[in-house]
Amino acid sequence: WFLGNYSYGIALSDTEAGVVNMVSSTSGLFTLILAAIFPAGESDRFTLSKLCSVLIMVVGVVLVSIEDLTLESSALPVGVLWSLVGAVVYAMYMVFLRRKVPSEDRMDFTMFF
Repeated sequence: WFLGNYSYGIALSDTEAGVVNMVSSTSGLFTLILAAIFPAGESDRFTLSKLCSVLIMVVGVVLVSIEDLTLESSALPVGVLWSLVGAVVYAMYMVFLRRKVPSEDRMDFTMFF
């Protein structure tokens, strides 16, 4: 969780917020893929409806953020890479936490924080 948020913060310092927001929204897609590879339960199965939901969410963020996109050069900004790393790390955190603690009832929140 810390590494995901840290890389997101670095991305914001290097790149425009609209670009970082768009790339970070891919964490849902990475979560869907990782949950299909490492399922914690029956509900983590890959389905077409889950894929469509994630793609609709990504398209929505792109449409909202498109106005902020003004890249001055054709080179890929470093902040985009940091944002992508943050999205992947956050997806890994979500999937592997769910595998470790399948139910909130079994989680000791005092120890977690």
